[in-house]
Amino acid sequence: RAEKVKIHKYINKIMKIVYKKIDGFIFLTKEMSDVINFNDKPYLVMEGLVDSKMATADNIFEKKEPKDIIMYAGAIRAQYGLKNLVEGFRDYKNDNAELWIYGAGDYVPEIEKFTKKDYRIKFCGILPNSDIVKKEIIATLLINPRNINQEFTKYSFPSKNMEYMVSGTPVLTTRLPGIPKDYYDYIYIIDGNEKKDITNALKETLSLSREELHKKGLSAKKFVLENKNNITQAKRILDFGQRLIDDEFE
Repeated sequence: RAEKVKIHKYINKIMKIVYKKIDGFIFLTKEMSDVINFNDKPYLVMEGLVDSKMATADNIFEKKEPKDIIMYAGAIRAQYGLKNLVEGFRDYKNDNAELWIYGAGDYVPEIEKFTKKDYRIKFCGILPNSDIVKKEIIATLLINPRNINQEFTKYSFPSKNMEYMVSGTPVLTTRLPGIPKDYYDYIYIIDGNEKKDITNALKETLSLSREELHKKGLSAKKFVLENKNNITQAKRILDFGQRLIDDEFE
């Protein structure tokens, strides 16, 4: 352990020297600047991007699954909120609801145990991303139960949320500190970090009409396609780089 601490201190020392030579930063969240940007260099916050081609992937109300499908796709780890998700879903008493879980991770054996306890929980394994997107489009609600108490959430934006939003299916997520405020008009929120908070969020969100849910999902898709698409975000990077060059030669 002492050796690891020594190496960590050495790396920090080297990185501070490297950071001094950098003209500007592109961060996933504003909070990253507090940790890395010791010399108050210019920076741009870019939490992610979506593929502009998703504009042609229609999310059609009439083609939705007839049941209330809550879907999770991603790393299957207890620390990512999967334990709270399955336990919270089990306490959500709705025979018309199913929880579809896609992905891989060390919590898979526990998930498989839950599928035997509750017939509504379906572990679907791994699929190509193109197939995952098709499943997201026909689902009722896409969920991200990420633990809000973990320190790293200040410095990351879950790319899964971007993928969810551009599918056109409404998103239910914990209130992660790395999510900018302008997103909150387009997503549903899990207020809390316990299984009961997921149960309550499912009850509240799925009490809304399917038409209202669909409208919310489409508004989220419009928001990210207009403001966070790959072309727009690439232009922001180029403009930021040009400003750095202009400032250097003033």
